[in-house]
Amino acid sequence: MTWLLSLPLVLGILLSGIFLGTAALGLYALVRSCRPWSDSDDVDQAAVWGARSVGTIYALIVSLTFANLNNEFSELSETIDNEALALEQLYRGLDAAYGTEVTDLQSAIANYTRLVIDEEWAAMRNGEMLFTADAALDEIRLKLIALRQSDSQVIFPNALLNDINDAENARGQRGFDIFEPTPMVFWVIALASLAGTIVCASVHPPSAWAITAIGVFGALNGAIFYAILAHSHPFLSVVDMQPTALETVYQRTMLTESSASSGSRDL
Repeated sequence: MTWLLSLPLVLGILLSGIFLGTAALGLYALVRSCRPWSDSDDVDQAAVWGARSVGTIYALIVSLTFANLNNEFSELSETIDNEALALEQLYRGLDAAYGTEVTDLQSAIANYTRLVIDEEWAAMRNGEMLFTADAALDEIRLKLIALRQSDSQVIFPNALLNDINDAENARGQRGFDIFEPTPMVFWVIALASLAGTIVCASVHPPSAWAITAIGVFGALNGAIFYAILAHSHPFLSVVDMQPTALETVYQRTMLTESSASSGSRDL
């Protein structure tokens, strides 16, 4: 199913809507052709009650699932922001405490940030984290520990260790959230509820209104299922979670201060 997410957004929604709309009309036609009931007011009332009951449960399940995925998407965005801020605080903290003495360490932080933006983000669209980025972050920690051990100052800024810890924790969480699979039980219950709603609606004889309503109902559910599938793959091109926070931090802090330092040395 994930091949749908590689298509342009409008095309993916359109195909999902057409598929489920056609399936809904096919189920309606099948039930009408072999319906085991006779038309009566009692059957109509039972069908209306069934459609309302099943439809209510179905709507609740879908809305709760989508709300949960949307919440996880927001938390992932916040995690990326926290990772970027931790790297920025570490970079600026080193500059405030040691100035030009730690340019190599600051360069390592900038290189890691650039590596995540340029290479790891593309890898995450395939569900992978880069070992080279892991190694780059480990190198930063080792250099920071070495700096602490060789520091002649009485007080080492422990906030620097907190910053690298925060960056590593955020990176780990980002790796866990590359793919948030929707439980199979959701798809089973959702499709069964959708089918039950259409079966109940099949007591109405074919008409332009009935056929249009069922087709539109199926198509809209196709679009909703597509949105749920897309939010469970936040790094694919459809939803396309972007490294905006990391790019902002790199531009405003690492690139800017690096250029300023180079200018001051030239003077």
